[in-house]
Amino acid sequence: LQVAAAIRVVSGLYNLAVSASEAGSEIKDMQDKTGLAAVTLSTLKLAAESAGSSFEQVGGGLEKFAKLLGQAKEGNEKAIAAMAALGVGTTDLDEALKQVIKSIADAKDGTDQITLAQKAFGKSGADLIPVIKQINGDLEAAEREAKKLGTTLTESDIKAADEFGDTLGVLSTQVSTLANRFALQFAPQITAALV
Repeated sequence: LQVAAAIRVVSGLYNLAVSASEAGSEIKDMQDKTGLAAVTLSTLKLAAESAGSSFEQVGGGLEKFAKLLGQAKEGNEKAIAAMAALGVGTTDLDEALKQVIKSIADAKDGTDQITLAQKAFGKSGADLIPVIKQINGDLEAAEREAKKLGTTLTESDIKAADEFGDTLGVLSTQVSTLANRFALQFAPQITAALV
């Protein structure tokens, strides 16, 4: 009875670790694509889920915004003009995102918000409007609230989750390979039986 209970506890902890690893890895992957801080991304992930959007949709827009900001940093006139039109006055990615979210939130509902969102985040910009509304256009306040609620992940959290996920991936491949090798030991007998 105690062994069965211990197995259930270990199994539950393992499943919890896998779930945490997947969440952290998702944020780490998005961080690699955008350059945004883990706290920012985990806050936006929570807001996206609360608003009925997906983190994947939000991530696509964030990638486009990071690219546009990068072009502005490099001196691209069109990108510089776009950033100015979006109310962005910095080349720091996290700060620029806070500024553009505020600009979109402050715009008139409807076409004005959609137009700004699409300029900032590309075609998926409209998908970010519910997220922007969910955080009342104030990413900084949303981050503070998410930290207070304990719903954000730190840089070390996502690094640990990503490493754990990588280890699980290697372990899964090892187990699969061992199972294949075991099965292949019987391949000659099976082949002979089929001939």
